[in-house]
This record gives sequence, C-alpha cells and structure tokens, in this order.
Amino acid sequence: MKKLLSILVFVYLFPLNAYAETYLTPWNFQITTSSKVIYAGHVNINEVKDKLIKQNIVKKNILNKFIKNLNDKKIIYIFSEEGGRNIINANTQNAPSMPSFKDSEVLKTCSDLKKSYIKMTKLKLVQTDCILEFFNNKVNSKKFSENLSKNIKSILFYGHEAQEYNRSQLQYFVNYDKSVTTFTLGCTIGDCDVMHDEMINVINSIKFN
Repeated sequence: MKKLLSILVFVYLFPLNAYAETYLTPWNFQITTSSKVIYAGHVNINEVKDKLIKQNIVKKNILNKFIKNLNDKKIIYIFSEEGGRNIINANTQNAPSMPSFKDSEVLKTCSDLKKSYIKMTKLKLVQTDCILEFFNNKVNSKKFSENLSKNIKSILFYGHEAQEYNRSQLQYFVNYDKSVTTFTLGCTIGDCDVMHDEMINVINSIKFN
C-alpha cells in the first residue's frame, strides 16, 4: 500500500506524458519539460529555431542575437506551444553564502528585490508573493515534492505586477551548491496559471549529474 501511494503521489506531481523531454541545462543539472512547452537552450536551439520562427515566438531579425545568448550558456527559455507572451526563462548566478532565511530576512529579501526592480524598470510595481517554499529539507507548500534533489538548499518564491502594462512576474530562486538559479515567468495578469504550473513541474524535475 505504501508503495502504491508513493506511485500515486509521483503521478500527481509529475503527470505521465509520452512526449516529455529531458534536457541538460548549462548549469550541470537536468530538467524535464512537458509537450505543452518548447525548451530552448544551447543543446537544442538548432532543432527548434525554425519552429520558434514559424510560430512567431522569436522574430527572424533577432534570431542570431537570441542564439548567441543561448550559446553563451547564461540563460534558457521555455515557451508555450501555443505561443503568446507568457514565457519562462532561467539563469544562474554564484551565491557564496546562503542566508539563514528567518522570517524577517525573507521579507527583507523580497523588499530588496522589489526596490531593485523598481529602480531598474522605473515602473510602479505591486508585490504579490513572498514565500520561502523550501528550506532545510522542509517543503512549506504543496507545490513541491518531498523528493526534491538533495542538492537544493532553499526555494524562495517572489512575485510582482506592473498593472499599467497588465504584466505579472513570478520568480523562484533555487539555491544549491553555492549557486542560485532563478526561474522567471513573465505573463499577462490573470493568465499565468498554466505556465506557472509548468515552471513548478520543471523545478520539481531537477536532477543533478
């Protein structure tokens, strides 16, 4: 019975999909994406570039710049198969020291993020989310699996809206091995759920080599 329950939980968190694909990111871990999205990274850009142009996801006149960014191995993209402006990207930065993430530090981190984005964008931003989703091997929400990679130390969820542009930005800061990979979803306010679920599933799928 215990084994059956484990299988059911796994299927719930990771719906079986014959068309799921696994990719090696530039940061030495693998992720798995569903058939509902298009992964674009340095390992497969030549395979998907025609599709991205055909579906008007990436403009032909900026394709070379787009490919260069991927070849630099600093960023990856995940696009909806249906196209549109709801897009996930991820990048990695060094994080030599990991904060202890007391409640006050979590709130300060989110406040500092908001201030940085306001300074950078010159927009009025409304903070919508600030949650420490995972820390010290403890999952604080139902979003993430108890079987997250042991390399992952913490996951911080931050979100804000730029209401004048009807845009929302949702971010997960995944801290591991003295690095942080930031998964960011840019989406239309009120139309984020599908790609948000995809982003959560991708983070759940992380496997280190």
